[in-house]
Amino acid sequence: MCCAIAALLKFVITTINVILGIAFLVVALLGLLLKTSAGFVKSLLKTCLSFGGDVPDDQAMFLTEFVLEHATSLSIVLIVVGLILAALCFVGAFAACCICGLLLKIYAIILGVLLVAQIIAVAVLFSNPTKLSQSCNEVLTQMLVYFGQDTDMGKVSTMIWNFTMTVRIAPKNTTVVAVKLNDQL
Repeated sequence: MCCAIAALLKFVITTINVILGIAFLVVALLGLLLKTSAGFVKSLLKTCLSFGGDVPDDQAMFLTEFVLEHATSLSIVLIVVGLILAALCFVGAFAACCICGLLLKIYAIILGVLLVAQIIAVAVLFSNPTKLSQSCNEVLTQMLVYFGQDTDMGKVSTMIWNFTMTVRIAPKNTTVVAVKLNDQL
């Protein structure tokens, strides 16, 4: 009975770690594609923006260029974090599969440290619930200066504001309603 439970736990831990390892490799691949492939970024943005409203091709092109110019740090973070966490998952899978006691203890300690770090990060983020919305509001207000201008920044700003101010409440061929975000605007 005890051997069956141990074998089941070993199988579950190994399977979960392999699945998460593959998922984190996909995150690293996403970061690599974000850094190198403009076509991928354009199709990804087009897909994401299609949920909120129709985006003209020229605005999608300017938004894609804007994202590609400013996505270097994000892509590096995705690549590094994805590879580190994938390696950690595969170490956990190896430790569980091969019953390496010391490696399992090190793996458990690292997971404990990551859990504490996540709890602290969530506590900091949600300790002031209005801070995130105020930050977004400040950025949008700063972008409002460029709204309607014929520069690249103006086109990106116009596209983001147009997308932000429309909310899809029905399928594509029916009504789209404009909503005011803030009474001060």
